[in-house]
Parts: sequence; C-alpha cells; structure tokens
Amino acid sequence: MKTRLNEIHEYLRNIGCNDQEIVSLDKSTYGIAYEICKYAHRNQIRDNGEEYSNHPIRLTMKFEKLIGEKEFSNIDEAALNFLKIPYKGVKEVCLLHDVIEDTDFKIDDIEAIYSECCFKDFFNSYIKLPLKYITHNKKEDYEIYVINALQNPVASMVKMLDLQDNLELIDLIAFGNWEYERALKYMKCFNYINARYKFIENCAKYRKMIKKLCKVQYFDQASKVSCL
Repeated sequence: MKTRLNEIHEYLRNIGCNDQEIVSLDKSTYGIAYEICKYAHRNQIRDNGEEYSNHPIRLTMKFEKLIGEKEFSNIDEAALNFLKIPYKGVKEVCLLHDVIEDTDFKIDDIEAIYSECCFKDFFNSYIKLPLKYITHNKKEDYEIYVINALQNPVASMVKMLDLQDNLELIDLIAFGNWEYERALKYMKCFNYINARYKFIENCAKYRKMIKKLCKVQYFDQASKVSCL
C-alpha cells in the first residue's frame, strides 16, 4: 500500500532529488517537514507568482537570523529557555504552518509520516500542539485566532515570523486601501504576540549573550595557544 511518504518521495525524485538526498531528509525532523512542505504546496503559487513553499522556507531563515543560529557555532538551549525563546519544533512548524490550512493534508497524515520515519515522539512533543494552534479555521475571526495561538509559544513565534513575512510590502503585486488595512491588522496581531512574549527584545538579549560568550571562549583558546 502506497503511503503519503511514498508519494512525497516519488515527487522529490521527479523534481531532481536522488535517493541519497531523500534518505538524508528522512533522518531529521526538519528534513521530514521540508519534504512535506515541498510536496503539499507543490501546485501552489503566491499572488506575486513565487512558488508557495518559498514562504514557509523563508520563515525558517528568519528564525535562524532572529536567534543568530547561522552567526554562532552552537545553540545554547539553557539560555533560550531562560529567556523564554522556543527552539525545538519552531523550524518544523515554520515549514508546516500552512499545510493543514491550505492543502489536503490532515494532522494525522503528518503524524503518520513522522511515525514512519521513527520520529513520532518528537512530533507529539514539539510539533503537534503548536501546529493545531497555528492552523487558522477560516470561519474564526483572524484576531481571535491569533489571540488563541498565544497559548502556545512555538505557535506564537511562528505566527510572528509569518506576519513579518506577509508584511514585506515590496513583495506585493499592488498596494491600495485593502493592503493598507491588512498591514495594520497584521501589525496589531504582531504586537499582541510581542507584548505577550517579548520575542524581539529577548532574542536581542540572547544574541548579545552568545556573542559575548563566543568572544570569551575565543580569548580563552587564544590564551591557551600562546602558552604552548
């Protein structure tokens, strides 16, 4: 019986991925989310004509920039926890945040794929709940939906990144009263999230903390080398 994971693998082969790359993706929680994202959004484009999957992938890069993940050699999870900045599950939820809302995937489909790849525990611990919170029921008022998402820090972080990306006004195909009102609504929701979690301020504190730590480690190493 063909599973959704088999369908995803066939699609990835058709767009040029080799079996070694696919096996590598299956071995990480991020890789699995990437596979699902690429496949689920495969026939979708954004209003400006770009491939839809660019949007969730871009959120992961925005998160990496926010916490300095590419700038520093390692992540200090103790410091992140101290500053109440979520980490585990964030990039996976970035990639999956529109999958249930805008495609034919259900949360059970995603859970089955993670289970097939032996990551069911990670999915249940770090992805499932925030994914439920960040999926917007279109019958629900948008601001109420964002306020409800505030109950989960991972969903809140991803929603903030989503709002930021959707506020890239230069990427729109037009800008008029409707776009202006939407931008105001998004800024209001962005403020709800940051007022609750102080992600902007706390991430800045984290980057400074890690930068200072890296500098101390560098001088310690340099001192040891000079003594040899």
